Amino acid sequence: MYQVFEGKLLKRFRNPASSQSTDAKRANLKNRVVDLAWRHHSVELYSAHGDGTIRAWKPRLPEDMAADDDEREQEMAEENERKRKRQVLEDVFQDLTRKKMIFS
Repeated sequence: MYQVFEGKLLKRFRNPASSQSTDAKRANLKNRVVDLAWRHHSVELYSAHGDGTIRAWKPRLPEDMAADDDEREQEMAEENERKRKRQVLEDVFQDLTRKKMIFS
């Protein structure tokens, strides 16, 4: 993304889904941006690519960050619950293996 009047480079957009090396990207014409559209009211930039895909580039809003934080907290709570259950199972197993079994 360049500044309109001076042509100064402001930001370089990268496709997070692409895992090709930089040289392979340059050689692949399908990854080239063929058109850009700017929506100033909603602060969005759309890029059209040679392979027919259209990508939306939007700033992260405080609501997006809050939703990500909530999701991260829920994942941590679920992981803690799984750890707790594994520990309970491990304690039961350890308790059973410590007792002497008497068969008559």
